[in-house]
Amino acid sequence: MIVYLIKIILCSAFFYSVYKLLFENEKMHQFNRFYLLGGIILSFFIPLIVLDSSTVKIPSSNIKNLVYEPIASTAGLIPAIKESNGYSINYLMVLLAVYLLITLMILIRFVWNLYNIYRRKSSNPTVLYGSSKIITLKEKISPHSFLNFIFLSNDDYHAGVIEEEILYHELTHVKQKHSYDILFIEMLIALFWFNPILYLYRKSIKLNHEYLADEAVINIYHQPIKYQYLLIEKSSGLSPKMSSNFNYSITKKRLIMMTKTKSLTKVCLKQIATIPMLAISIFLFSKAAIAQVPTLNSTNKEVPTTQEGVSKELLKEYQQIVTNHIIQNSVKKKPFIQYIDFSPEDMNRLQSIYLKMSKAQQREQTVIFVRSGSPLPKVIPTNKEMEAWKDDKTYGVWINEKRINNSDLKKYKPSDFSQMVISKLSKNAINYGKHYYQIDLMTNEYYDAYIKKTKEQKDEYFVVFSSKKKGVDF
Repeated sequence: MIVYLIKIILCSAFFYSVYKLLFENEKMHQFNRFYLLGGIILSFFIPLIVLDSSTVKIPSSNIKNLVYEPIASTAGLIPAIKESNGYSINYLMVLLAVYLLITLMILIRFVWNLYNIYRRKSSNPTVLYGSSKIITLKEKISPHSFLNFIFLSNDDYHAGVIEEEILYHELTHVKQKHSYDILFIEMLIALFWFNPILYLYRKSIKLNHEYLADEAVINIYHQPIKYQYLLIEKSSGLSPKMSSNFNYSITKKRLIMMTKTKSLTKVCLKQIATIPMLAISIFLFSKAAIAQVPTLNSTNKEVPTTQEGVSKELLKEYQQIVTNHIIQNSVKKKPFIQYIDFSPEDMNRLQSIYLKMSKAQQREQTVIFVRSGSPLPKVIPTNKEMEAWKDDKTYGVWINEKRINNSDLKKYKPSDFSQMVISKLSKNAINYGKHYYQIDLMTNEYYDAYIKKTKEQKDEYFVVFSSKKKGVDF
């Protein structure tokens, strides 16, 4: 979770940096509005994307590691509870309490600001104005808007000193529904207040709203110089939080933006630049998942077949033995085969029949036999790989064919292992959803024993599962 939150901050910073570098000072305000909102949203989703990358190729002699999942042992899943007579602080709970307290305070302030706006709207006179409503207030305020309401000073409104350009500016905020952008970013800040980039987004979103409203006024009244003087005159005054208003601190930027000319070619090129930037962000901030690709092993020997094959009776017997070992997957409500239930007698009988089948008959079976070949070569994981495997949402880890807690990897260093197999789970796999990749590691001692056993079992057969039969999971 912490890694995910850090990636959100970094990804949002990346998109905001691109905005400041390429888009902020261009007259492409409608595009910028959606870019800023889209950048925030994408920052939450891109770190969830899983990218596959191929690494060490797996010899086909190890294919059984790809077509079945080891039965997970409960050993290592539940960490031992150490007794302690002393008082210990649960720092995670302390951090959670601090987060909730600050979040609650911000939410209370957020709701209070909304209530103040609602109270002003309900307790003051209302005048219809186009598709919005004007709320006239007793206090001296600068014009501002929120949702469908434009707030004005009662004295100024009835004295007729509020210019049409100013009213149309606020009406544009209403028509373009800028308040919803503000509500969105304010809610995100309430929940993710620890992300400093969100505050920068809020500032830029509000400024871009002003650019949009200014652009609409100039397009209607065609008097930019007069409008600029009005902005300077109206740039002081008070207005509540979350409203669109005239503010002196951003007036200078607005005046400069009005003097800029728009180059259609330049704008189009910059907008197109968002495509490679999006690809870069996915590459930088998505999850890097490591997968291995099976390849043919030239040292494998083919399984014997016969040209005539076996009789229908023997095929029926073979399939009946397999059927007897199909059990119900209580999670996905589909059958799956658990090969460890085969008794030695059944294994010998299956092998005897399978070796007499024709190639076509063998290809139709869900339980097949593979002739052992050369042992797996020595492969040592990297520090980067071992660090990535600690993510239990993406990886399930087995050491010496026993499931472990991903966090237990910190007890090991890469040189402790001599072999690794990384396989991607199919959507039908039992553990799919709990994790998406299975890591099978061999310690040095276990690998040495495996090499010895493989040499002793040279030219023997072992059973694996084929995924040809539909509706059956492994």
